[in-house]
Amino acid sequence: MYLVGPRVIDEFKKAKDKEMQANSVFMKKIIDELGDKRILELSEGQKRIVAIMSAILLDAKVVILDEPTVGLDRGYRQKMLSMLKEASMEKIIIIATNDLRIINHADTIILLREGKVAKIGPPKEVLDEDFIFPLPIISFARKMTELGINTNRKIVSKEELIDLIRSFIC
Repeated sequence: MYLVGPRVIDEFKKAKDKEMQANSVFMKKIIDELGDKRILELSEGQKRIVAIMSAILLDAKVVILDEPTVGLDRGYRQKMLSMLKEASMEKIIIIATNDLRIINHADTIILLREGKVAKIGPPKEVLDEDFIFPLPIISFARKMTELGINTNRKIVSKEELIDLIRSFIC
């Protein structure tokens, strides 16, 4: 993330894609809301949104983002995803992330394991919990569900929970 303008509006002046800027409701709202603010006065989440918008508004056919959701609250994260979805109609958007909350928004996922492509395809094909999360906690959560111990069940005996935890620790 590298912002060069002293104010948000100055950052967007380098954008050549005026049509996208004019058509995006979210981008217009951000420009109206933050345009006159100095970049140094922005929160980390606001800076991230401005940087991502700046990258999208450049006349590039491919935009590569690394962990774009870091520092964003739920509202900004959803707005950013909408903005990226809109931009993906005209550009190729590549996102490197560990944020599992956003991967269902992707068209294609490339799953890397130890620096090598382990799986590639649409989210529904790639998101196999056993493949992605071979962790004891997943087995633990599944076992809790099988036993009916979940958020829908209000009463869980202490002994039942301790036995379940012991079965995964021992």
